[in-house]
Amino acid sequence: GVGKDLDVFIKITEASSIDSNTSGAKKFRYVCPGIEAITGSVPDLTSSAVVHTITVTGTNFGDQNGAIKAKIRKPEYIIQANPGSGEYFVQDAVVLDQSYGLPNTFTKDYRLVFDVPPGFGNELPVVIEVAGQDSASSCEIPKPLPIGDNLDYTKLFSFPRPEITSVAPVATAGGVLELTGKYLGPVGSEGMNGITVLGHDGKNITCSNPTVHVADVGAKCDLDHGVGSNLPTTITVGGYASVTKSVTSYKTPTVQSISPSVAKGGETITVTGTNFGKSGALIGLSLMTDMDTKNSDQVHFATTVSMVTDDTQFTFVAPVSTGLKRGVQVVVPYGDGVESQYHTTSVVGLDEPSFSYLPPTITSMSKVSTSGGVVTITGTGFGSSASLSSMTINAAPCTNLKVVATDTSMTCSVAAGTGAKVAWELNVDGQGISGSDFSYRPSSIGSISPTTGAKGAVITIAGQDFGSDAKDVTVGLGSFVCTDIAMLIPHTKLTCRVPEGEGIDVPVLIDVNGAVSAPGKFSFTLFGCTDASAENFNPLATVLDASCVFPGCTNAKSVNFDAKANKDDGSCILDPVKVTMKVKLPFQDYLKAPEFHQNVFKDDLVKELGIAKERIMILGATPGSTVFDFYILDDPAKPAAGVASDLQEKIVSNEFSISYPVVAVTMKSENPDDLTPPIQITTKEGEPRVSEESIIGIAACTGFILIWALFYRQCMRSCSRCCGRGAEKTHKVAPEPATGYPEIFPSAQGKINYGVLQNV
Repeated sequence: GVGKDLDVFIKITEASSIDSNTSGAKKFRYVCPGIEAITGSVPDLTSSAVVHTITVTGTNFGDQNGAIKAKIRKPEYIIQANPGSGEYFVQDAVVLDQSYGLPNTFTKDYRLVFDVPPGFGNELPVVIEVAGQDSASSCEIPKPLPIGDNLDYTKLFSFPRPEITSVAPVATAGGVLELTGKYLGPVGSEGMNGITVLGHDGKNITCSNPTVHVADVGAKCDLDHGVGSNLPTTITVGGYASVTKSVTSYKTPTVQSISPSVAKGGETITVTGTNFGKSGALIGLSLMTDMDTKNSDQVHFATTVSMVTDDTQFTFVAPVSTGLKRGVQVVVPYGDGVESQYHTTSVVGLDEPSFSYLPPTITSMSKVSTSGGVVTITGTGFGSSASLSSMTINAAPCTNLKVVATDTSMTCSVAAGTGAKVAWELNVDGQGISGSDFSYRPSSIGSISPTTGAKGAVITIAGQDFGSDAKDVTVGLGSFVCTDIAMLIPHTKLTCRVPEGEGIDVPVLIDVNGAVSAPGKFSFTLFGCTDASAENFNPLATVLDASCVFPGCTNAKSVNFDAKANKDDGSCILDPVKVTMKVKLPFQDYLKAPEFHQNVFKDDLVKELGIAKERIMILGATPGSTVFDFYILDDPAKPAAGVASDLQEKIVSNEFSISYPVVAVTMKSENPDDLTPPIQITTKEGEPRVSEESIIGIAACTGFILIWALFYRQCMRSCSRCCGRGAEKTHKVAPEPATGYPEIFPSAQGKINYGVLQNV
């Protein structure tokens, strides 16, 4: 049997009811168990793991498994630090080795096996307890532990070094780190010294409140904020540290949304998700070209990443690139000095968020020769490489396509062709655009031979970019179209036949499928009047004929005769009419104010004759009363002869009335070829009157004549002396220049000066 404090019963007779219940109470105990050997109790000097079970050979184990407990004493520092928490790691499940014997027939020993209970420490005494008595202090006669002065390594046990097998990922914001391993000790924090995690930069990441939550196999702690994977991790239990393993990882970043959904290079992109960390400097980005195959053409591109919200949102500047559904792969931590083993990379796939680059745009395309050449394409959205781009112009591939200025300019080689509205298509990384505004270079005209010609003449035009097919070419000569176009040398020389037309230096335009050249010059051969001063001048005429008409004065005797004129236009200015008019005005009165009388006389004439004042030119005045000599100047609109005729008619009909009574008038044209005698008119004022005074005068004259006859010689000498001294003087008036005449008659400008007519 086993146990202690057992009652001893003594019965005198079989029928007796009296026993030793009082006197024999708790008077008996079995001998305490003893340990002779522990298998596998050699100290763990090499830090290697030991077996998981212990085999104990000893005495007085009894034969009841349920009465036996195996105990491993806790480290002394734990017992002292936590009094009352128990001194042993206890295992109740103990199995007696019945095959060995209960006890062994020869040695009288017992043997048992038990699984090592959760615990920790090195060189710890093993104690066997049987029914309340153990092999140490819990015995009637306590036995010393095999430590200190009684050190016996054969009776000591060392727990295996703790091992880490795995660590569950933790959010980058921090959280509970759950570690799975072996030999982690009992539940609680009694033997837990700590869990150490080193960051990617070699610095310790705090993991507070370490504890074992699943005996021997599960521990946890509160891990601080961080990023990275495969971080070195160590757990220390009972002062015994595990082998460091790179097993701790923060959770993989995830991308939940990308905004905007369409962007261009240089634009700010916002990414929302989880586990991005706190530092944009530790975020590396890649753009995926194919979310299915997870290919990327922009691996860890240079950009500026800025955190918006720790762990969940950041922005970056989109690199120059192209394409549809570009996924963003996030790598943390990333940067100089960060080894790749620490990277955590987000998952990409068809169901992951993405954004697309704006489709390409073309703002201009350079023109190329009709013989083909390199076209420069300017626009946006071309990316940095043309490896994923293609272009066709006029349904033919534009070869050797390449980006020459990142995102904004490409070049490619265009095949020969013609036209100003040529169709094109551009595809950049799956995004296509098209148009019909490409233009081959318009023709340029170098020479035209001949530059003049009549209908049917053939002209040769040399230059550039005529194309190779005459059917594509139209040659315009002004508003007329050249016929029979023939291509002599492709792209550089052609001929055509001059159509019926007219014009000098008309523009020559070559239209090659809508691409129109700068103009040359050509003149149609045309007979006509080429003199710009002719009435029928034809600006389109190139050859002078006899058809010119020159209006003007054709009268050779006119002062404004135009020798070039062959069509009289009625502008001839004829010679003036000279008029001598005697009026009743004492000459002495006239001499007192000649200018006044001239003005009055001229104003009266103008009023009566209805002509301009400038047409009256007074040549002078002589005595005999007063006799005015003046010109009536000619005007084609109202010739001088007509005005003289009007004057004659008015005087004859007694309708001529001026300030001075007219006595006599003489009129004569100044034309030396005019042989018509002067017109002479005597008015009633000039007729002689027969009166008493006349008779007396006649008688007196008769008497005078008789006396003169008697005294002839003496009388003549006296008369000569007397008359020579007292005779009236003639007043010569300088003719007034007709200064206004040229203004009235512009056709006479520069041809006549009536101010010198007094010389006629």
